[in-house]
Formats: sequence, C-alpha cells, structure tokens
Amino acid sequence: MKNLAFAAVLAGVTTLMACGGDDDDDIQIVDAGPTIDAAPIATVCDPVNQEGCEEGEKCAQLTVAAGPPELNRTDCVPAGEVEVGAPCALGAPGETSGFDDCTAGAQCVNGVCRPICSSPPDTCEEGFSCSFFVDLFDDIMTDQVGVCTQICDPILQDCVIEGEGCYLSVFDEEGQATCVGIPDDSVGKAQGDLCNGPDDESCYLNGCDAGFWAVVPVFTVQPDKSPCARFCQPVNTYLVDPDGDGVGELVEGNDADGLGIDDDKDPKTPAIECSAGFLGVADQECRFFQAIGFSDLPFDFIPEQYGFCADTGVGEASIELWGKCELDSEERIARIFDEAEAAAPNTGNDAIDTFCSEDPDGLAGACAVGCISDAKAEELFDAYCKLLPVDPSAFCGEPAARARFMEHRRQRTQRAIDSLAK
Repeated sequence: MKNLAFAAVLAGVTTLMACGGDDDDDIQIVDAGPTIDAAPIATVCDPVNQEGCEEGEKCAQLTVAAGPPELNRTDCVPAGEVEVGAPCALGAPGETSGFDDCTAGAQCVNGVCRPICSSPPDTCEEGFSCSFFVDLFDDIMTDQVGVCTQICDPILQDCVIEGEGCYLSVFDEEGQATCVGIPDDSVGKAQGDLCNGPDDESCYLNGCDAGFWAVVPVFTVQPDKSPCARFCQPVNTYLVDPDGDGVGELVEGNDADGLGIDDDKDPKTPAIECSAGFLGVADQECRFFQAIGFSDLPFDFIPEQYGFCADTGVGEASIELWGKCELDSEERIARIFDEAEAAAPNTGNDAIDTFCSEDPDGLAGACAVGCISDAKAEELFDAYCKLLPVDPSAFCGEPAARARFMEHRRQRTQRAIDSLAK
C-alpha cells in the first residue's frame, strides 16, 4: 500500500496514501506542496535521465530493508523487461533483490510500471502529471522526482486502472487531480467519517474512499483527524444585492454560471450535487475550493467546477461554520468592510468578524463562505461599487484595502474548515 502525502507546511496538514501491489505495501506518495528547502543527497545515478549506470542496468529505487520505516536508496540495478503500463512486481528487500522488473526509465508503483519523472517542469506526457511518493526517491528529494500518474476528474472519478481513485491535489498550481490507489483502510470512509491517516492528528490525502476528500485543516494545529467530504460540482449561489442591504433575489444553479447545468442538475452525474439521496446525509451544500487557501497560497488556480460537500444543518454547530448560501450577500459583507474602512483604515476585517459573530440581524448563516467562485466575487463587488457615491470608499478606491478584503474572505472559509476537526 502506497501513501500519498502533503508536503508538511503546517502541523496537522494531511497526507495522501496511495495503494500498490502486494509487493510494494509501504511506499507513500507525496502531494506536491510548497518546496521545502533541503539539499539533495548525492546518488550514483540519475533516474529521470537514466544516466550513470552500466549497460543492462537502470537507475531506480533499491529497497534494502523492509519497514517501517523502509530503507531505500536510488541506485543502479538490473533493468527489467516489463514495459510502461504493464503489471509489475517488486523483489524481496535486499541488496541483490530489492528492485522491480520494469524496464529502464520506469518504476513499479501501485502494481504498474510508470515513467519516472521530475517537476518542475513536469516531464510527463500529456494527460499525466508527476506525482511524488514518500519513500520513493526521497534520497534525491521527494518534491522533485516521482512517477507519472493519470490526470483525472475528481467528480467523475474517471481513472482507467481498476482500484484507483481520483484525488485532487490542492497544492497543484495547475488545479489537477491524479489517480492513485485506494488504501484498504480508506475504503468505505464517506461523508463525515474521520479520515485514514498515519497518526491521530493527520490524514492521508487519499484517506477517504474514492470520490471523497480528506478535508485539510489549514488554520491552526488540529487535535483530531479531519472528516471526509464528497467532491461535487458547485454552482454560484448568492443574493442579487448590489446596494449591500442584505436583501435580494436568490440566484442558484442557473446555466448562466457557465457550468453547463440547470436548476434540476444533471441526472446522469449525481455527484455534481450534495443531495441526501446521493450522499445518505442531509443538509449538505457544495462549496467552491476556490474560496479557501493558505494565507500565502490562495486556491484560485483550482477550476470552478471542483467543490466539496459541507454540512450546513440548521440548528447544528456547522451552521456557524459554513452558513447558508441563500442568506448570504457578498455585497453586504463588502459594505460592512467599506463603512469601517472609511471611518478608520485597517478596521474593515475586524468589523466583518464582529458582524458575523454577533449576527445583529438574527439571520443565522448570513456570513456563509464558499458559495461563489472568485470570478463571481469580483463581479458582485464591482456591481456594489458602481452604486456608491461619487467619492469612492476605501474598499473600492484603495487596492490595498481590496486585497485585505479578499484575503479575509478566504480566511473565513479556512476557519470553517479548521473547525470541522474540533
């Protein structure tokens, strides 16, 4: 069983576990997160360019001793005859046996010979992306050398190899998802179930069953594991409220959002929604990945059609985390920010926090998060600003204030995700 993992940028960040064949049970795949500064260890050969070995040999991983933890190194080993894409096997750990039977330039991962790659730039062919595995080429830095895996759609789950699931890497700045194996301990973990992970505080990125995401706690250190959340296709849901008074006509799920679906959704692809009939869990709404991100890494590169199901049950604690999109007015929040900034610069975000926590109008869920895409947010903010007096407010007229507002918008969702694990 192979494990796919986030690069550790914060305590509590999840890791991704990828399955393998019977002979490669302990290798982990690493999600390509922000680069961690570290000097690579010198090796005798180059696995990407297949340089440094004698004729009849290949540069690949040699497993010297079984784990955990495994003892691996990049070295020259006998070249096999199994071609890329064909089933493969690993020999028993040892100096003279701990290698696979793949041809030169390929490595056995998840029971299949896959091309060895590096990134950036990504050296894989079109339709594939370079994935990084814990305990695979980690002596030459796991965030640079890996193997090519199929690019896929996490909603449609269109992996071609049986037993693999499509998992979205939220650190892949091309917004791509790739196919990896589904660990035995992740099978069956669905909406709201605690994820599968290496310890009591973290998850493998594929620590949930195929079609589900191991929610990343991104705001503070987490005391517990995170719940699984279904991938879904979100639609822009908001109040048409350009004057920012919190009252307007609800827009939800129309084709004008550019997603090619209507209010009735598409019955051929039920995974685009978070209905109780599909999930088996009530009070779920699909929210945009774009709305979240680390403070220094917004997720605006993730496609608009990717989202996850969030619990918004009325009367539950979760209503305070995610809110209800049908009550949310982005312009209303912008107006609160604007009025505070006009009165005293750099106070707008505090004013939003106060409004959302005190809920002065008695509208539970009025400060919903993740209901609209980044493009729709910009559109709504522009509509709001056009109705302001000739003398523009700090929000509309000052780029720094606008940047603070957008950052706060993401942080609201970060806190919501963080609270799921508490």
